[in-house]
Formats: sequence, C-alpha cells, structure tokens
Amino acid sequence: KEYYYGGEIFFDKPGETPFGSPTKSVSVGYTLRSQSELHVHIVDRLKPLFTRDVYDVVNRNCNHFTDSVCAWLTGRHLSSEVVRQPERLMQLPAVQLLRPVLNRWLGNLEPPSEPPEKAARRALDARQRPHLTASLALPGAAVNILPTGGDGPTVVGTVRY
Repeated sequence: KEYYYGGEIFFDKPGETPFGSPTKSVSVGYTLRSQSELHVHIVDRLKPLFTRDVYDVVNRNCNHFTDSVCAWLTGRHLSSEVVRQPERLMQLPAVQLLRPVLNRWLGNLEPPSEPPEKAARRALDARQRPHLTASLALPGAAVNILPTGGDGPTVVGTVRY
C-alpha cells in the first residue's frame, strides 16, 4: 500500500495515487515492522495529527507525513531536501500568491466512499477542479472560477472586496 496525505490520510496501490507514479525513488532504510503494524500506527498515531484543519502546503503537507512514517518505520528521517521543498518554492512570488488555493486544493481531498482505487481517481478529479467561495477566500487570494453548470474552461482570478 502507498499512503498519502491530502487533508486526510489515504492509501492506494503504489504508483496509482492521484499524484501518479513517482519520478524518483530513494531508499530510506529497512524495517522489521509489518504492514498491519504500520496501518495501526497511521490510524492511531498519525491520523489525529494530520487532518484537514492543520494541512498547510508549506508547514504540514504530504512530505511531513511521509517523514513521520519513515522515522517510525526506519528510525531515519527524509532528507531536508525533500521536507523543505515547499519552503524553497515559497520564495517565488507566484507560489506565494497561490498558497491559499494550494492549501484548499491539496488539503481537501475527499474521503473514499468506495474501493480505494476508484476513490483515489475521483479525488484527483476533485483536485483538478477545486471549488472555492468568496466567503472562504481572503482579498488578494487566487481562486478558480468555474462556469455555471461546470461546463467550459476554468478561469483563475483574484478576490477583491
């Protein structure tokens, strides 16, 4: 199983999550823990720590979740290169502008209500078309504007009051 965090914790077949196949694989180490022990640890210990309420594309994201899993499994953390990727990206003005959208988009995957394979694919569709309302967005935030009925291209705009 491949576990991932997008506001909630999900799992799917390796390489078949909404994020697709990995572009790079790095060995972190070995473990003597079983799959069932990992699952219990994630449900009992990590799920309460990695929720929708605390998701942040820079400070509490999928890399931080993966780092916690690796530390528990192997006693080793991910490299700072991986964990600090979002911090480096935040130095770009365009990424700073998109941070609220990214938080809502990546931190609001829908919980599976069907087998994980189908739910993960549906979550991808939801992330491709995030829905925001002006009451949830702060002035200056970038938002996706969807046409009535959902047909047609999505337009990116900024919130003004």
